[in-house]
Amino acid sequence: MKSLIIAAIAVSGAGIAAPALAQTTTSDPTLTHPQGYLNLGYTYLNPYGHDLGEVFGRGGLKLGRYWGVEGEAGGGVMGNHFDPGPTPNLNNRVNLSEGIQVAGYGVGYLPLNDKFELLARAGYGQTQIQIRRDVGPSGANANVTKTEASFNYGAGAQYTLNGKSGLRFDFTRRDFQNAGADNPRDVDTYSVAFVHKF
Repeated sequence: MKSLIIAAIAVSGAGIAAPALAQTTTSDPTLTHPQGYLNLGYTYLNPYGHDLGEVFGRGGLKLGRYWGVEGEAGGGVMGNHFDPGPTPNLNNRVNLSEGIQVAGYGVGYLPLNDKFELLARAGYGQTQIQIRRDVGPSGANANVTKTEASFNYGAGAQYTLNGKSGLRFDFTRRDFQNAGADNPRDVDTYSVAFVHKF
């Protein structure tokens, strides 16, 4: 009996949700009439196990109800000072920071209602990582900058507040391709952004 009740609930729920998901309106974006949008936000990331922050901007086109493309560019705003050695040593501290990162993505959308939608994206990007010693003569402490390529993928959610503006939350993994002991491993990033649609 319990299984029959569960099955009935599942069927009725699917019957309610399916028309909402399948419905297409004349206001939906298309290839010939795409919807543009901009994001401005903040990303937390943790390369080498040390916390960094990044401010970024995104611009994209929604080419249909369920898919689109976007580009992203950002720069580090919060570095991290730490001692890389096995024992504490004030004369061995370094500053880790992020330079410029850029990426391009294909994006898939799953609208749940007129205000809330889930999304998934995948693409390719590059991230600059800068390392500088904190102590010693400034001439000997030039930045070491690495530009690492990555395949990026993740998921998120977007909530529209008033039809044009909203909030977006993303999880994205940067899967760095240049393996090596001195290069960062895969980095998980978490971001929140303000959204404006045109």
